[in-house]
Amino acid sequence: MLGRLLLSHSGRSGLVAALCPRRPLCTQPADPERVSEALGLPESDERRRQLHLIMLEYSEMQVSGSRVPDSISNYDWGELLRLGSYSARRKYLGYLFKREKSREADAERRKRKAEERREKLARELESRPSHIRYGLGHNTIFHRVTDTTIKSWEEQRLYTAMRFGQPLVMDLSFEPHMTRRENKNTAQQLTMLFANNRSALDPFDLHLCNVNPQGEIMEFLRRVIPSVEEPGFPLHLNQENYLDLYPKERLVYLTPHCRNELREFDHDAVYVVGGVVDLVKGRPLSLAKAKKEGIKMAKLPLQRYLNVGPSFSTSLTLVAMGQILLDLQAGAGWEHALRHVPRRGLLTPEQQQAQAERQQSRLQSLQEAAERRRQRWERAAQQAAGERRAPPGGGGWRGARPR
Repeated sequence: MLGRLLLSHSGRSGLVAALCPRRPLCTQPADPERVSEALGLPESDERRRQLHLIMLEYSEMQVSGSRVPDSISNYDWGELLRLGSYSARRKYLGYLFKREKSREADAERRKRKAEERREKLARELESRPSHIRYGLGHNTIFHRVTDTTIKSWEEQRLYTAMRFGQPLVMDLSFEPHMTRRENKNTAQQLTMLFANNRSALDPFDLHLCNVNPQGEIMEFLRRVIPSVEEPGFPLHLNQENYLDLYPKERLVYLTPHCRNELREFDHDAVYVVGGVVDLVKGRPLSLAKAKKEGIKMAKLPLQRYLNVGPSFSTSLTLVAMGQILLDLQAGAGWEHALRHVPRRGLLTPEQQQAQAERQQSRLQSLQEAAERRRQRWERAAQQAAGERRAPPGGGGWRGARPR
């Protein structure tokens, strides 16, 4: 057995990893057939063989002491199967390892806090002997409001908004232009946008248009919100385009790439936000689509009310756009609503002062250079006038004869 381990791990690092692994090698290996059936892979599919090879890579990483998780779900096996290189799979396994350890640490921290609360409650009960005990879980005059009750109360406002509220459309037609990671990020932002809209006092009637039921965005949404497609869920999922739902005159497409600024919030308009997360290229996809469909366009007046820096991006997240529109709908001004813009691209007061000083210094330098040029021109003009008044040597006119 030791000889086989030494053959499979060359060098000193392999020997140390084989004799001193970071975790016990007693974890139950994954069954390729069971995982293939869970992923819906046919018998003749070549991906079954690829999945078996990926499992062998995972076992080898476990033996060598790499930072890989102890257990992998069927969903994560499917994600590993989509990755085309060994380095990408190793990076994803490292992410799963960190996530697993983070969850273990959170569970341990919650367990420790629960024990501390029980000990504190026991000490309080011992210090106050009485036949009547007041407090949480004992006699109290207040009714305990649970998170489920608060959630149901907030959803009632969403049901009211679905009948009488102002519509807000999220355009999900850009899914083919994004990578799987960007689609996952879009789905996460949509869930946060829905939560913020549910907590608002006057929420929007939220519509997701151009939805692809078999797409990646809906796949991630189902994982986070399993009841998203139920008939009673307070969210509109429309496979149709927003032009089929609302008249074109009411639609206003909010895109950061147009020239027209949104000066005032229109409570009768239907604002459309492009559901696109472009992490690398920053393509004006929403601008192109709005122009193609002939819809009114507008952008937020960020540069008018904010001190933006050279690295500031006008493309905001879906969460920030939703919070800004919720504040504007509630009657807030631009200064208050734009507090949701990320601070990473804005200038601090110190940077603003330094920028003003640089601009003042540059203006002063330009004025000094202009003054030096004016003085040089005056000296040249005086010298030329003196030469014309007194020709050298008393000779005749040197150069061309004047007409």
